[in-house]
Amino acid sequence: MTTDTQAGADFYLRCGFSQVDDDSATHAKPITDALAKRHPGK
Repeated sequence: MTTDTQAGADFYLRCGFSQVDDDSATHAKPITDALAKRHPGK
């Protein structure tokens, strides 16, 4: 995900995204986090 506003950054952080230092994104959330919540123990 990418944003150029503080409000957008705050929203992503509240949704569980982390800030990243990447040319194509300002925030990311690993897919494995979402899968682990849906399928505990896998």
